[in-house]
Amino acid sequence: MGSAAWNDADLLARRLGSWHHRFAGRDLFRVTAGPGWVRLQFAGDDRAGVLLTDLPGARLVTEVAGRLPESVVAALPLAPRHALVSLLGQARLTGCGLLPDDRVAAFRFARPGADDVVLLHRLFGSRGNTVLLDTGAHLLW
Repeated sequence: MGSAAWNDADLLARRLGSWHHRFAGRDLFRVTAGPGWVRLQFAGDDRAGVLLTDLPGARLVTEVAGRLPESVVAALPLAPRHALVSLLGQARLTGCGLLPDDRVAAFRFARPGADDVVLLHRLFGSRGNTVLLDTGAHLLW
């Protein structure tokens, strides 16, 4: 998908809608993250998922599958003890989409024995932002 998707809310909403149909109901297989990025991989033979980046000049949300190219891995330093790894452990994606009249991607997760959470990824402004909120809109990360 070209860069137009990050400036075209309708196109971005359609893409997130297709991910909703494809990934909703799947457990997270793996969460990896580092400064300015998060990768969510879903259970299933394809282990497909999404990559969220909030880096200068590279604020995006895109589908990824398999191993990332070495150049991308080198550009995304890993934080092995990242808080999202434990906060989203054993979570199941229950939905995703674009917030109305905005360019904020929202991913809703159910967690066993814990409150549901929403991961929000803002795709506009001088600085993007990614946050994890509980059902009471309390900031968890």
